[in-house]
Amino acid sequence: MDKPDTDGYQRVQLYDGKREHDIAFRGRRIGSSQKADAWLTPKGTIAVYDRHEQELYIYDEYGAFEDDEGIDDKLKADVADALGKREVEELDI
Repeated sequence: MDKPDTDGYQRVQLYDGKREHDIAFRGRRIGSSQKADAWLTPKGTIAVYDRHEQELYIYDEYGAFEDDEGIDDKLKADVADALGKREVEELDI
């Protein structure tokens, strides 16, 4: 990875098992868990790399990321905190 620019973005290079080759993008790390890492790109996209599956998942908006049941709670909490999103428990009452 190169040095971060003034906004904290830097080049991230990873191996993507689904694509079967290396990929790269610019991002700022906003979360990490035992299974995955998350970056925010300059375009506002959330990129999540699943280290076990060696696969990159891309979310164009926070709501899509938040609704993904495959994302573990720690990573969701880290990303919510980094983006200033307040977690609210919806009660079905």
